[in-house]
Formats: sequence, C-alpha cells, structure tokens
Amino acid sequence: MCQFPVVDFTCYLIPIELHYFICVKGYLGFSGSVFTGIFCVHCNSNISSNLRDILEHCRLCSFMQRTDVLKHKYVCYACSYATYYNGNMKNHIRIHLGDRPFICKLCNYTATRKTHLNVHMRNHEKKLNGIF
Repeated sequence: MCQFPVVDFTCYLIPIELHYFICVKGYLGFSGSVFTGIFCVHCNSNISSNLRDILEHCRLCSFMQRTDVLKHKYVCYACSYATYYNGNMKNHIRIHLGDRPFICKLCNYTATRKTHLNVHMRNHEKKLNGIF
C-alpha cells in the first residue's frame, strides 16, 4: 500500500483513475525522479530511454505475445510489431521514439535510417548536376 496521502487522479493520457501519488508515478513511467515517458504496453513497466535497454526489454519481457518464439525474438514495447532481428527492431523503435539520428549536411532533413538519407543525398546530387 502507498504511504502517501490519498489523492484522486484521472490520467489524461489513458482513461484510468489512480488514488496515490506513488502509483501515478509508477504508472506514467518515472525512473527515480526523472520522467522517461517510455513504458511497456504489455507489462506496464518503466523502460530507460537508452536504446540498448529498450531492445533488451523487447527481447526479454515475458508479457509480450510471441506467436512463434523462433521467428519473433523481439516484440515492440509500444505495439505488436515482432521480428527476429535486432536491427529491424532498432529501426522500428526509432519510429516510436521520434529518433532521427541521420542528418543531411546540406539541408535540415533528418532520417530514421541511413538508407533514407542516402536516397535524399542522391536527390541533392541530381539537383547539383542539373538532372532534376
């Protein structure tokens, strides 16, 4: 039982009522005193915002439904996407996180995958060569 005074709280993100501050903190995904905002929809546990920690959780969470354990080594913490490959899951997680680590040096374009940036750079080359 929580040791904090009873406080009625209705979550604005997900329709649920919570009655203790510590429960609210746990539900929303606080890590110590830092809010990460990343929690598993399968087990409701808070996950560090570190990509390596997220991948580990996607591989180890026992609450995630795996239709075929041999084919689905990783299941996404935020949806039902599943894959066997670490790299595929890493690319998928970037969509949920809004992480766009690949940056164009010629304009403000950013991408979740290096292949997307390469296609973008080819368009710059075409413009510079007068093909476009």
